[in-house]
Amino acid sequence: MVMDKTFRALLIVLTIGIAISGIFAGFALYADMRYENTFKSSYNYKFSIYTDSVLENVKIYVPLPSGNTGNSEIGLEAGKKPARGLPEDWEIEILGADNWIMLEMNTDRMEPQAKGEEISFFVTSDSKKKIDTKNPIKFAEVLRPVNNPERIACEQDIGTGAQCYMYTGQVFVYFLTEKDANVQIDVSLTGENSWDIFNPESNMFSDTQSVTIIGGGKGWYKTTGMMNAAIGIYR
Repeated sequence: MVMDKTFRALLIVLTIGIAISGIFAGFALYADMRYENTFKSSYNYKFSIYTDSVLENVKIYVPLPSGNTGNSEIGLEAGKKPARGLPEDWEIEILGADNWIMLEMNTDRMEPQAKGEEISFFVTSDSKKKIDTKNPIKFAEVLRPVNNPERIACEQDIGTGAQCYMYTGQVFVYFLTEKDANVQIDVSLTGENSWDIFNPESNMFSDTQSVTIIGGGKGWYKTTGMMNAAIGIYR
């Protein structure tokens, strides 16, 4: 009788253990399926220019995102879509050389915008593969060239585990204007992986370059670059 009670107790414990294991296995399988079915990777790119004076004979080259092998999903989208955000009289072309892809923009005249606003060009592209948001310089599309990257402390609101760098990039700018004109050029990129198991989750990196030009534009300018990587949740 004692043996029967012991056996039944063990059987109950074993049954409960199997049931719990099944629940965890089912949960893990469901989570993996939801992760795969909802997973998405994308790049978002933006160029903007601000001026407080009239610019004439404007020509600008700014970096488009590219990988080490010269691939550029944003470049492909920028080349086949209308210039979203730019005035109709602006002409754009995509220039490429190895892993250095650039966006060329030309216009005869640019005037200051109302209320100090900027002119912008933006493109979004889904990525064909998962974006390496932890090591974007090596394995993702970024704003190249990335010269002399230096690790710096991240801002507190970025989150723990993030990796932040300052570096030097470059743009080409030519225009005629007043000697005290103030022109600000900014280029930004984000690469993001997102999914939804029970709630939306994601990880990402951001890459920005900026330069301020006083007076007429005269050629190649160094930009101040900032890259923030490994932001968000990793499974």
